Amino acid sequence: MPAMLPNDAAAALMLSLLAYLPEISHGGYRFVGEFLDSYCLMPPASRPRTMFNGLCRDECSGVAELISCLRQRPEIRDLRIVCDSRSEDRYNCFCAVKQTGEQAEVFVVFGGNYRVGDYTSAYGRISTWRDNLVGAYDSDTPEQRAALVFYDRALAAARAFLPKGTACSVTVTGHSKGGNAALYVTVFRDSVDRCISFDGQGFSERFMRRHRKRAERAGGRIVSILPSRSIVGASMLPIPGAQRIYLKAELKGRTSALYCHIPVSLADERGKLRPQAGRSSLLTRTVELLSVGAVRTAEKVGFINTRRGLLHLGAALQYIFNDNIRRGLAELLSADALALLAIAVLRLPADVIRAIFRRGQR
Repeated sequence: MPAMLPNDAAAALMLSLLAYLPEISHGGYRFVGEFLDSYCLMPPASRPRTMFNGLCRDECSGVAELISCLRQRPEIRDLRIVCDSRSEDRYNCFCAVKQTGEQAEVFVVFGGNYRVGDYTSAYGRISTWRDNLVGAYDSDTPEQRAALVFYDRALAAARAFLPKGTACSVTVTGHSKGGNAALYVTVFRDSVDRCISFDGQGFSERFMRRHRKRAERAGGRIVSILPSRSIVGASMLPIPGAQRIYLKAELKGRTSALYCHIPVSLADERGKLRPQAGRSSLLTRTVELLSVGAVRTAEKVGFINTRRGLLHLGAALQYIFNDNIRRGLAELLSADALALLAIAVLRLPADVIRAIFRRGQR
């Protein structure tokens, strides 16, 4: 029997999609509808682009069409933006509220990857791609901590905007990197009523050893929604007790894992979530095993610096996505990165066999 989806899951996905467009987080808009109108009135060549535009143009993937449809949905366009990103934030993020009488819904929305270059954080030099990969090793990463800072600021702004005594229901959401940020915030903030994460990656074994009790307490407030062919949300360890729901994702008939990571693949052309899949795919189950097992194996090998290898792999992705192929290959060919890749290749056949006999999560 299909799992029960949260009533506002489709709205959360649409907000997570909009967070990929930096202009909504930095443009000074008062209402989500103002941004939607601005976007749709622009000539197509002048419109802001999501980070997925290089893989599949926004006009072809359905992003532009879906944003146009959102103009007709008052539950989206009437949301009041009370807090958005500042230059020091490491996410495209914003907080939007909807008040009905003495009740208010508060959405804190985290965008996925958008910083390509390096920057200096309180914890040293980092980049978003490096932060993604080192999350498989560290218990806490700079950008996860930054998500907590934004959440606290956003919730304070929402409470300051709403009349005193208004009861708030707080939802945190995001896709991919943003979904991971939403999960992390939920673990550390009891004020979160629900978390709806879309294909957001999990956490390292170090995180679970250090924060297991917190994570277990948060599990009942979390719903993770993933494509049945997931390579991002399936990676690393999920929050214990969190509900995981797999959808039959597709993008204009394309069902490969790469295309199914694009957020619009989880919804139809009207913004309604796609039907649920009976179980996760063999690919998803293999990624679940391999992403944790490769790091665990590398740590047992004395000559590999696992953390440094992950940082090199993250940098390789960073430069390749920024069309700096030569520098990306240089990072990829570092000794520790190559050792990690070799371990993954050696583990792959055994993990595929384990995944075949592993019951798919529903």
